[in-house]
Amino acid sequence: MLIAPVTENEFIRGKTAIFFIRDPRDILVSSFYSFGFTHCLSPVKEIRERQEADRKNIQTLSLDEYVIKNMDNSLKNFETIDRLSTSCEHCIILKYEDMIENFDHFSSQIYPLR
Repeated sequence: MLIAPVTENEFIRGKTAIFFIRDPRDILVSSFYSFGFTHCLSPVKEIRERQEADRKNIQTLSLDEYVIKNMDNSLKNFETIDRLSTSCEHCIILKYEDMIENFDHFSSQIYPLR
């Protein structure tokens, strides 16, 4: 309900947008360890219960099983970015890896959007 309205082509059409992406392999490996083992749990009871159930489920899987189970969601997210970036007149797609490995290049890509 929160994200759906901003992922509509009409919403993004007249806006300036920065899409920040990361290698999907890194996303999946990181989410396996974060959601399965290290993320703090919410103080909100309902959210914490869902997090605990998700964590317990993740801990029953190997990393490979988790990746295979979740790769379609990752692909859908990238497809959404692709669709929105073609609808948006003023946008840029920035890579997390560029930010980490070559910040000067990364930051120089933002300048044309000003």
